[in-house]
Amino acid sequence: DAVERLLTGQVRGAVHLCNAYTLSLASRDASLAGQVNNGSLNVADGKPLVWIARHLGFKHLKRRVYGPELMARTFDAGQAELTNHFLYGSTPEVIDALTLEVADRWPKAVLVGAESPPFGELSDAELDAAARRFESAGADIVWVGLGTPKQDVVAAQLAEKSDLTFVAVGAAFDFIAGAKKQAPRFMREHGMEWLFRLVSEPRRLWKRYLPTSALTAAVQAGPARRRRRGRSLRSPNRTSRSQDRVPLRPVVGSAFGGNGIGTIRRVAVATRGGAQRCQNKRKCYSDRSHPLHRSG
Repeated sequence: DAVERLLTGQVRGAVHLCNAYTLSLASRDASLAGQVNNGSLNVADGKPLVWIARHLGFKHLKRRVYGPELMARTFDAGQAELTNHFLYGSTPEVIDALTLEVADRWPKAVLVGAESPPFGELSDAELDAAARRFESAGADIVWVGLGTPKQDVVAAQLAEKSDLTFVAVGAAFDFIAGAKKQAPRFMREHGMEWLFRLVSEPRRLWKRYLPTSALTAAVQAGPARRRRRGRSLRSPNRTSRSQDRVPLRPVVGSAFGGNGIGTIRRVAVATRGGAQRCQNKRKCYSDRSHPLHRSG
C-alpha cells in the first residue's frame, strides 16, 4: 500500500503519480523519462494505464493510485504517526485555502510548512534553498503540486539534494482546497476524468488531453470487447445462429489523422453447418457475389 510505504519511510526520494499525459511527454523527452524512471516509487494515477498494464500481464495492478485520495489518506493515517508534512506548490491563494482545509479535516496532522514557489523554472540555487528549508522544518513528506511535468522535474531535482520524500500529486492541491471541482466518482472509476476536466477547462487542457484521448477511448473499448468476445464463444452443442455469431470487432484508426476512432467496421461472420454466411447484408463491404452471401 502506497500510504503505508510513505508513512513508514520505505520510500525516500521522488514519487511520481503517472497518467497518460505523463507518459506521452516522457516518450518525447529523454530527460523527463530518465527522471521518472529513476523515481523511488512510480504509480499509475490514470485508469487507462491500469488497463494497459493488466493487458501486458501485470495482473497484480488492480486500481489506480489517485493523487487526491493518496494525499488525503496519508494525512489521515499520519495523524497517529505524527508524520511531518510540507506543502510546496500551486498559488498563494490555493496554499492558504489548503492549509485551512488540512487543519479542519485532519486536526491532528502535523503541517510544518507551506509555500508557493516562484512561477517559472526554478534555479539550482532556489532548489538548494528550498531543500534546506524542508529539512530545517523537519519535514518527512513534501507534497509537490506544480502541475505536470514541472512537478515531476522539481521532485526529481529536490530528491538529488535531500533524502526526504517528495510526492508529485498534480491537481490534488486544488481539489482538496476546493479551488476546483473533482469529476464525479463514476467518471473517475471508469477512466473518464479527463473528459470532465477538459470540459471544465478547455482552453488550458485541450493540448494535454486531445492527443491522449484517442488512446484512452481505445483502451476503454478493450474491456467491453473482451466481454462481448467471452459471451460470443459458442459451445459445440449450440446450433442457434444468434449464439454462433463472432463478436463485432472495432478497427481503430490513427489517433492523429485519417478517420480516427470513428472508423469502425461492423462485419460479423457466423459459421453453421460448415458454411459461412454474411451477418450484415444490409451494409457489406463486398459485392453481392461474395461467397459469404451464399444462401441456404
